[in-house]
Amino acid sequence: MKKMKGLLAGLLAMALLLVGLPMYGMEAKAAQSGDYEYETWYGDGGAQHGGVAITKYVGSGGDVVVPSELNGEEVTNIGFRAFRNCSGLTSVEIPSSVIKIDRGAFGGCSSLESLKVSEGNAKYDSRENCNGIIETASNTLVLGCKNTKIPSSMTGIWGSAFEGCIGLISVEIPSSVTEIGSFAFEGCIGLTSVEIPFNVTEIDESAFWGCSSLESLKVSEGNAKYDSRENCNGIIETASNTLVLGCKNTKIPSSVTEIGSSAFSGCIGLTSVEIPSSVTEIGDYVFYGCIGLTSVEIPSSVTNIGFVAFRDCIGLTSVEIPSSVTELTAGIFGGCSSLESLKVSEGNAKYDSRENCNGIIETASNTLVLGCKNTKIPSSVTEIGSSAFSGCIGLTSVEIPSSVTEIGSSAFSGCIGLTSVEIPSSVT
Repeated sequence: MKKMKGLLAGLLAMALLLVGLPMYGMEAKAAQSGDYEYETWYGDGGAQHGGVAITKYVGSGGDVVVPSELNGEEVTNIGFRAFRNCSGLTSVEIPSSVIKIDRGAFGGCSSLESLKVSEGNAKYDSRENCNGIIETASNTLVLGCKNTKIPSSMTGIWGSAFEGCIGLISVEIPSSVTEIGSFAFEGCIGLTSVEIPFNVTEIDESAFWGCSSLESLKVSEGNAKYDSRENCNGIIETASNTLVLGCKNTKIPSSVTEIGSSAFSGCIGLTSVEIPSSVTEIGDYVFYGCIGLTSVEIPSSVTNIGFVAFRDCIGLTSVEIPSSVTELTAGIFGGCSSLESLKVSEGNAKYDSRENCNGIIETASNTLVLGCKNTKIPSSVTEIGSSAFSGCIGLTSVEIPSSVTEIGSSAFSGCIGLTSVEIPSSVT
């Protein structure tokens, strides 16, 4: 839950940046000069001296030296995703004037081979010709490219450092590193293997999101917090027996009791998974975006399935929720467009699938909480719950019985195949 809150907080922070809230508490004025869109930030006359924030690069790429001034104003900031997806960019030099580089500034720059900071920068450096950008004081790698060699002096890899770096095929993480941040290697689809060194004590749950080619994932021996027992091709938090990261070749050991948040999220190469009977909890986002996953058997030991745990698993055709599950959150199977059969095992104290409805109903409240493209809503249902059919693009028609009095928020959100709906007079 703590990590989930951290992820949501990070996404919220990104959203605030996207809507253009002023940085540093200063007012801004937007403009363009040559290949750069930028905003001039006016300071308060004190520590906040103002300067130029580059918000978007509109040039053709190649070898780029970012200017230290634009229209007579000092360039101090490279903004959030300012160079994002500039596929023609091959090298970048950041001027010594820059004091802030926002996360994801060069995400998706697939041809980037050289990345460095000019000498004399007070905050960042590119020591040892590493082809990366390092925050000097913290010894944290904040930006990398496909040719980055992480120096042995690094203690951390910043969030989104290699985001969208599809040219990265291998990475050697030095033993000095203790922390790997959120989305650090997101979308590095060429990466096939990763070894986590023995000093790492913190791996964010989304660090390897979308690394679809990852086949080998292991922890060096001697790590006090994590292990890769039984050559499982996964990373397990030793004390809690929680699988925190998996890949398409992961075999979950029978000693694992929980599959942690986002453990397989974005793993499009995952086609099948065997969840052992030792597992009692499947966390938030666990199989989110695993589009190659065609079947899953949830053992009767599982009591909790997290928020959007199977979201956008478009290959899933059938799911049976065991009788042991006591809580289902909205949107767990949202976007599972091929889902034809959805049911709860007999004996569940909280949920049922009465009349072979291909849906899941909260028994006490008669609320349909989850549906699929083949769901037939029973006449005993009084409410269609929030996000019950969310993202069900295969749903082409629905008959809402006259027993229903309420339709929840986002109940049919994203049902792009639905052409007509008749809402009965019972709905208030």
